[in-house]
Parts: sequence; C-alpha cells; structure tokens
Amino acid sequence: MKLNKTHFVATTPETDERARRASIRTKSGYWLLPLVGAVLVLLQFVLPLGSARQGAAFLLLWIIPAMIWALWLQGPPLTRLVGACGLALLIPVVLTLTASYVPGGLPGWTLALIALVTFLLPVCMLAIDPRAKTVELEIPAWSSFQSLALLAIVLLAVILRLINVEYKEFQGDEGVIMVRAAQALAGDEMALLRHQKGPVEILLPLLPWGLGGSINEFWSRGVFIWAGWLVVPAIAALGMRWFNRSAALVAALLFAIGGFSIAFSRIVQYQSLVTLWTLLSLIFAERYWTKGSAVDLILSATFLAGGLLAHYDAILVAPVILWLVIARSRIASRSIIKQIVPALIVGGAILALFYVPYVANPTFSNTGSYLLADRIGGEFLSWSIPEVWRMATFYNSTYYVILLLFLAAVGLGAIRRHRSKIAAILFLATPLLFYTLVVADPRTHVYTIFPALTLLAGVGATFLWSIARTRAMQALGLLTFLLVLGASLGYVYLLFVDVTPERQRTWTEHRPRYFPTTWSEPPQFGLFGFPHQAGWRLAPSLVAEMPYSSNEEPEITAWYMAQAPRTHCPDYQTFIVAANAQDELPYDPDSLEDNSLQHVVTVNGIPTMHIYGTNPAIVTQLEAMGHDLWRAPEQVAPPMRSGQVQVDVNLGDRLKLLGYTLETNSLRPGETVNIVLFWQALRPIERNYQVFVHLYDGAMWGQHDGAPDCAIQPTSGWEPGQIVRDSHQVQLSDNAPSGEMPLLVGMYDLITGERLVDASTGRDVIHIADFRVTGGGPRE
Repeated sequence: MKLNKTHFVATTPETDERARRASIRTKSGYWLLPLVGAVLVLLQFVLPLGSARQGAAFLLLWIIPAMIWALWLQGPPLTRLVGACGLALLIPVVLTLTASYVPGGLPGWTLALIALVTFLLPVCMLAIDPRAKTVELEIPAWSSFQSLALLAIVLLAVILRLINVEYKEFQGDEGVIMVRAAQALAGDEMALLRHQKGPVEILLPLLPWGLGGSINEFWSRGVFIWAGWLVVPAIAALGMRWFNRSAALVAALLFAIGGFSIAFSRIVQYQSLVTLWTLLSLIFAERYWTKGSAVDLILSATFLAGGLLAHYDAILVAPVILWLVIARSRIASRSIIKQIVPALIVGGAILALFYVPYVANPTFSNTGSYLLADRIGGEFLSWSIPEVWRMATFYNSTYYVILLLFLAAVGLGAIRRHRSKIAAILFLATPLLFYTLVVADPRTHVYTIFPALTLLAGVGATFLWSIARTRAMQALGLLTFLLVLGASLGYVYLLFVDVTPERQRTWTEHRPRYFPTTWSEPPQFGLFGFPHQAGWRLAPSLVAEMPYSSNEEPEITAWYMAQAPRTHCPDYQTFIVAANAQDELPYDPDSLEDNSLQHVVTVNGIPTMHIYGTNPAIVTQLEAMGHDLWRAPEQVAPPMRSGQVQVDVNLGDRLKLLGYTLETNSLRPGETVNIVLFWQALRPIERNYQVFVHLYDGAMWGQHDGAPDCAIQPTSGWEPGQIVRDSHQVQLSDNAPSGEMPLLVGMYDLITGERLVDASTGRDVIHIADFRVTGGGPRE
C-alpha cells in the first residue's frame, strides 16, 4: 500500500500571470468591504429582531472573514478552507476577550467594531504579506469519485448535526454559559473569570447575541454546529497530509457518524472548538515539519492557544506538536530558534490574555481543586478503562467502537515504517493513556481519543483493502464494513436525532433494540447532547405568581424564566414539575397536594410539565411543540436584587447581607413569618456556613437555622458577586410577650459554631428589624 504523500508545493513563475492572480486575490477583500458595511447597517438599523439579524451576524462574523482568510492561507484547497474557517472563528474570540476587560460591558457598537476588525485583518494580510502572491498546487488532483465521496460525507455530517436540533431545550451547562454571556454583555468583568473552563464557549454565542439583540437556542448553537461540521473536513485534511486520500475519506466518514462528534455539535459547549482547533494546530505543525515556514508554526501555535482558550483538553496534542518541531530541527537546526520564538510569543500572548488574570483571580483555587480532587482523583494512577468503555459504547454503538479499535490496530501495524508514525501514535496514546490511567472520572472527555482513533482506522481500512487478493474478498470486506457502518449510523440517529421517544432519559423502556452492551445501566453523570424538551419555552407565559420553585436545575430555568424570583423553600407561589429532569432537585410530591394543578404542558401530545399554584384554577392543557422563545441579554443577566430594605452589612469580608424582605412587621403568638434575606459573596468561600434567624430579646421566642435557600445553595458553592435569595420561616412562640421583638440574623461555621463578625461593628449578630407583637402576655 502506498501511504506516502501525494502532493507537493509548486509556485507560479515570475510572470504577469502571477501578478494578475495576486492582484485579484488582494482586491477580492476590498470588493467585499461594501458588503460588510451593508450587513452592519442592516444589523444595527434595519433588520427586525430574530432570525434575520442572527443570520446576518453569522454571515458577518464567521463566513465573510473566512472567505478572505482562504485567499491568504497557503496549502491545498481543503487545508485553506478549514484553516480559514478556523481563523474566522478564533480571531473575533481574541478581540472580544480583549474588549471584555474594558469597563462598561460590551455594547453593540463595540461588537460591530470587532466584526469590522475581524474582516479588515485578513484584508490587510493579503495586502502586505508576500505569501499572497504565491499559489500552492496539489498534484495529482482529486479524482471525481474522491471529490464526490468527500462531498457526500460532508452532507451526511450536515444532516446529522442539523435535523431536529431546534427541538432540544437548553440543558445543564448550556444555561450556565448563556447566563455568563449575558453577564459579560452587561459589564460584569468577573463573568469570564468565574467560569471553570475557558472563555470560548461564552464568547462565541455572546457575539451574535450582542449584535442581534436577542437570540434563541438554535442560533445560540449555530456557531457550534458550524464548528462541529468543520471538524469533518479537518479530519480529512489531516489524514490527507499524514497518509493518503483514501484513508482521509474513511476517517472523515467514521468521524462524521461518531456519537461524540454529533452530540457536541448540537450544544453550546467547547468540545467541537477544541477538536477543530487542535486538528488545525496539527495540520500546520505538519506543514512546518515538511516546509519549514515560520508562518505555519505561528499558525499552529495560534490554533493550539485557541484550543486551550476553549478547554484544557487541547493540551493533549502538545506532545505531537513538540515532536514535529523536534523532527524539523533535525532537518534545519540553525533556523529553528528564530522560527520557534515568534510562535511562542504569539501563542503565549493569546493564552496570557485570559490565563494571567484567571490564575490571579481568587476563583482559580476552585478550578484547581475541582480538576485535581474531583476529576483526576487522589491516586497517582487510576484505572478508568471500564468508565471509558461504558461512555464510548453509550455515545456510539458497540459495533462502531469494536470496528474502530480493530481498524485502528491494523492501522498502527500499517504505519510502522511511515514517516508520520510517531506523530500518529502520540496523537492517540496521549489522550488514551491520560483518560484511562490518570483521570479517575473521565466522563465525556474521552471524546479526545476519537479523532486519532478514526484517522488510524481509516489507514487500517485502506490497508486491508489493498491486501485483499481477490474481488470476492474485497466485496466481503466492503459489505461487512457497510453493514457495521449502517448499524452504527442507525444507533446515533436514534439517540441524537430522533426525538420520538427521547431514548437517553427513558433508556429502560426505549433503549435501541439489537444493539448489545456490556453494561446494564448507562452513565448517569456528565451527559450532553441528547434531545430533550419539557416545555420550558411555554412556561413563562403560564406562570404569574412569584416566587416559583421547580425540580429542574436553576441553571436551566434562569434562561427560560428570565431570572424570575425562584425559591427552593416552602414559600413558593408556583411549583413547576418537569418530567425526566436529568439532574433533578429533590422535592416532596406530597407537598403539592395542598396546591392546585393549573396547567399541563405536552410535547408531541405527551405530558411533560405540570404547573401547580396556590390558587384554585381550571386546568388547561397546552402543546409546547412549535413554540419559540427569544431572550435579550438583559432578561437573562442575574438582577441585582437586595430586598425591600437594604442593609449592606459585611460579614468577615467573605459575604454581605444586602437586604431583606418581610411580609409583615407585626405578629401574634403562634404565627409564622416568612423572612427573605439577600446575600452576596465577596470572594470564594471554602466553608459551609449556616444562617440563623432569631426572634430574641434576651430569651429565644422563635428561630430557624439552616443552610441558605433551604440547603440547596450552600455557601461553599457561591461565586464572587453572586446574589443568593434565602428564605426562612420562623414561628413565634405561643407564650411570647407583647411589645417589640428584635429580629436578629447572622451566619456561623457548621463545624466549629464560630460566627462571622460584622466588619463595621465587631458584633456577630445583625439586628435588622423589630416586630410588633400583639396579643401576647405581659413582659416579666
């Protein structure tokens, strides 16, 4: 089998033809300038809120700049295409990150300026960089069959990533990301630094949201769908450079139908960006290895830095890049330092833009403890192969995983004498060993193994085809491959695309038939990308009485309920029960018997949400399918609530009592009063503090002690700047005397009992109000 490269670099001669082509490529950027201006005007002044604005923002931010970058980049057409699109995604992220440090938020004119600079940068590169005056050819050209095959694979990838994506509501981390994006747009300078991951997944939806004025789930995910689709041609481009076109096509096909690839292309999360930018960093590192161009090394460092801005997973390709640089130094050792230094400066500057303030921020300690203690674990080595296997064979069919492992093993044998052997082995071995032997709780991070696995599987498949001695053997092998591929495609379609039923949340009843597994129960935690709709788009129009409560995560309801007052205590006026909530908050169904069922929401005719209220009502049933919900940033950013009465008391420089709300200022013995406190964290809090609320005048006449928000929001989970609504119900003793009754509040350490001290008075209790007690006995 011939695994050597099938292309080389040629440049046009010094003729008028080269000058003509260079002129056309340079002027193409100028010709697009009026289009950019027109789109900006339409966005700001003409187009109505909604899909029209979001489509224009998508074109302005991601498509037009990619067209210009494709004219500047060097390499075969496929490399230029994915490289240009990758740069068009990365450049506005860096610009927006820089702008986020300027006080005052990110107004529309700032984002419009970022979009303009995103366009002008490649235009300037075309004008000043002599690389634009060269044309790199690929010989031999792609055959018609190969071109059609790649087009078919790309179309299949589009279908699997787009069908029914609008059905899916936000889940888990998606809600967190969109709230942080709204905070950043509103001027919260800590929004990005509070995130325990890189800022990319926040900044990418932030850009079209700020430009368009409002956004829904589909357009929030639009750029992630785009990036997830681009990964497929990126796999093909890397496979073509490392091996050959046949292996590249098989790898692209296998990756296009991979469960992780499909799932993460359909959500607002970082994984698709990590995969795309790390693949591009490898493509340009390989180009540097073979051609020695410093620009290619700078591009590799830029894409690696972008991947690290998305998530720490990107560091797993660093050994491959390091090896390729070392391999180049063996060819041209004299110039290597001069080429490495600019790449380190560019990549380091991009990383420093975020990670220097991030590491200096107090919240970084939470991230470190989470990664080291919760995910990696306390042991030097872990044995996570069973967890990796279960996650891999849940997101994909067991047939698919076995096929990949078999073909990849064959591929490893086939490349034993190939020039890209060490790079390919490092690409696979680094994430595989890390997540099977080092990380105790790998969860879906095993997605990092599959790009290398599919590449080697592509090599293995083409090798087996080449050694088949007869047409019958080839036909049998092809038939087996297509049968496994078809079954695997059916599995991912049922799990991620089909929504009738939602199989992941009803696995026991609806697990796909004829797909055996080695486990009885699927993974329970860290699952993303599966379709689910409970009817939350309809809920805001049905809930009038506040505060509300729900069994659904606050991270999700914050978006749909537009930050309406929510409680986890018995003082709710409305309770929303969502069916099949993934990380369900505990609640007592019997407690709802004293409330009235007011609304039943259905999805495809199946009841998925029940809304209870304190007032009797005629039950209405409504269908959620077909409803859309758009949100402006100001609706999603957490409001600065501080209660009816503001007090602003600092406790131990850890947190503040901002204020409180009382439903009455008079009580009778035996009555219960609801007191709502509003706390704000000043810095990360390592301990869990209990809140005490006392009716005390020298004797205790009523009290309630407990963790904030009925133990749902312990202080160790508070983020700096976060405001927590904390409700307490206190019953006045039956034999309480008449007269003034002080209301005292504070916090104490649950373990030691030590109270936090008011920084201004030195007291360990806050006297916030006095109740007037009537109908009680005389004071002694």
